[in-house]
Amino acid sequence: RTMRVVDAGAGRARRIPRSNNVAGFPDGVVGVHLLEQMSRHLQLVDGRVVRDTVAQIVRRADGLFAVGLTNELLWARNILLCTGVVERMPKLPGIRSVEAADLLRSCPVCDGYEFRGKRIGVFGNSAHGVKEAAFLRHFSNEVWFIEVDGRITDLDHDIRAANVHQVPGVAQHVAINHDRQAFVTMDDGEAHRFDVLYAGLGVDPRTQLAVSLGARLDEAGTIVTDSHGRTTVDSLYAAGDVVGAL
Repeated sequence: RTMRVVDAGAGRARRIPRSNNVAGFPDGVVGVHLLEQMSRHLQLVDGRVVRDTVAQIVRRADGLFAVGLTNELLWARNILLCTGVVERMPKLPGIRSVEAADLLRSCPVCDGYEFRGKRIGVFGNSAHGVKEAAFLRHFSNEVWFIEVDGRITDLDHDIRAANVHQVPGVAQHVAINHDRQAFVTMDDGEAHRFDVLYAGLGVDPRTQLAVSLGARLDEAGTIVTDSHGRTTVDSLYAAGDVVGAL
């Protein structure tokens, strides 16, 4: 049996400047370097990474999967989908500069501890963002909910229950100053300073391939799997953020 990992090169790990929470790397590790080490490990067990994109997967009558890549066709007896999710980022002027400065984060579980006692801003437009802010309260008393999009109806009760602060108004612009601090300007013209910003707008699971094969999704739009990672389609497995369970 052979193993191939088809990687289109768009994984979130490639954008990690340094992860400080990976076993075996006490000084942290750059995302690209971690992926390179994983690829070397895979090669030691006769696997390899293919730099390509999966355009479609078709199930044949004999049970084999025809996996259509951009440049070749693969045949597989078993498939493991680790297609992940796409974060919803705030569409604000200046947001790219905040990302480039590594001051826009999306996974408080991964790196919230790095900002213990800091002033943290959480962009949100729903109860999901409030939950993200509430989780970050484990690390700091200075957590602020920042509304984007202006679509919120009534989250006042949720925000008070989460014991987080709220910036008045709706965010209009973000910027970075010379001290590498983020400033968020609201619709009243006031600018508010933060040590880091989090995007609490939710994610969109990348389930197109799973759906095309008939796999069942849950209410959140993630792939349903059992305790062994099996989907509702024979020989089709899924793992990671694209599934609904850990």
